[in-house]
Amino acid sequence: SKEEFYFLFSDNHIHINQHSPFDNILAMASPLNRRLHRLKIQVTQIFILVFGISCLPARHGCLVFGEYAKTPHYIRVAIIQDAGSLNLKVNGFYEIIDAEKQKVLYQSRSLKTTVTVYKSGILIGGKDFNTNKLLIKVKDSQGNVSLDGRRFRGDIHFIKKDNSRLSAINYIDLEDYIKGILYHEASHYWPEEALKAQAIVCRTYAVYQMQENAFKDYDVTSDIYSQVYGGRTSERYRTNKAVDETRGKILTYQD
Repeated sequence: SKEEFYFLFSDNHIHINQHSPFDNILAMASPLNRRLHRLKIQVTQIFILVFGISCLPARHGCLVFGEYAKTPHYIRVAIIQDAGSLNLKVNGFYEIIDAEKQKVLYQSRSLKTTVTVYKSGILIGGKDFNTNKLLIKVKDSQGNVSLDGRRFRGDIHFIKKDNSRLSAINYIDLEDYIKGILYHEASHYWPEEALKAQAIVCRTYAVYQMQENAFKDYDVTSDIYSQVYGGRTSERYRTNKAVDETRGKILTYQD
């Protein structure tokens, strides 16, 4: 028997309102940013269509989910680039590590200070570290790091650039990264299955970028040129639930 599968979904169904704060920002942004966002919506529609087709009974070939959760995977997110200084706050026990030599340089508990660069390296508060790459690793399971007022899970990698500016990279578990973006990619008031489909789409995109950018300093950025990422500050109960219930699932194609 002939089976048909229909989707009624268009960018007109995505309304600019209080449930989608990122769209509100884009509504006031330049025409280029709005065109980029419209393109992202169209790509998302295609992926959701693919997701729906993958749920149909298998024929000669089908789209299947790849189980990507056998072992933890980590993604590198450029959250701040080319900054003169950064406001840093750490809750819990932490280590400061020379990322080039993989050597622990300092240990303490809780921190609130400014990060800047100097001729020979990076300054954190009153302490100078003679290296161009520092890693802040939070050792407490309930601890977290804040940069310029935004909270993040995982570790923070500071890189001194050639122009004496500073970049901050969030080194984070892939699933926690998806939790930090899903609220910006879809309203947390959407139906549960729509949120789960979006989580799979976002995870698939992230895995692809991890493969493509393996030899760069970071895999993705935190803006619309990758996927908008707000860290722990952007997590919500319903979007986190959608991530947990699709843990490790990505879209793959099987001939």
